[in-house]
Amino acid sequence: MACAAGCGRARSNRFRADRVETVIVNDIPAWIVLVALIGWIAPSPGEIGRRIGEAVTRRRD
Repeated sequence: MACAAGCGRARSNRFRADRVETVIVNDIPAWIVLVALIGWIAPSPGEIGRRIGEAVTRRRD
C-alpha cells in the first residue's frame, strides 16, 4: 500500500456511517424578539436624561 499524506499516523480520522442527518434549528423564542425590538426602539439612558434635563430647564424659565 502506498503512503498517502500522513504517513506514520494512526487512521483514527476515518469512520463509517450508514446515514448522516443535518438538523438546522431556527426557532427563536418570541420573548427574545420582543426584548430586541423594545431595546432597538427605546431611547438610551443618555437620551432619557437629556429630555428630563430639558423639561426641568423649561419649568425654571
